Amino acid sequence: MNIHKFSSEYRVWRRRGKKFVQLNSNQFFKTSLLIWLKCKSVRDEIAQEERADLTRQLDNVYSCLKTELKRSGCNHIGFYEFCLHPTDFARTVENIFYVSFLVKEARVRIVRPDSGLPQLG
Repeated sequence: MNIHKFSSEYRVWRRRGKKFVQLNSNQFFKTSLLIWLKCKSVRDEIAQEERADLTRQLDNVYSCLKTELKRSGCNHIGFYEFCLHPTDFARTVENIFYVSFLVKEARVRIVRPDSGLPQLG
């Protein structure tokens, strides 16, 4: 049985023009570090964009809730009435997700009156 020893037989090659050259361990480390840093900056940019999108969606859901509260003239609305979409389950899940963030940020509160069903206010 032939067992390869990666520490002695593993070689890293990099293309330079039309040739392939072998990298020593120091060059390999520098190249790996540069790739990691580039990927990290891209990941950070994507995460920042996603946070901005989430904030925008949360503001939209919050304004919809405020509009609905003003329209009804009450200081609370039924959780299920606000979150459930009649024909789209995915939209219902999204609504509950966004409301949970609003509750976490203390912009909205959930109360459960004596009637038993949760209310948003």
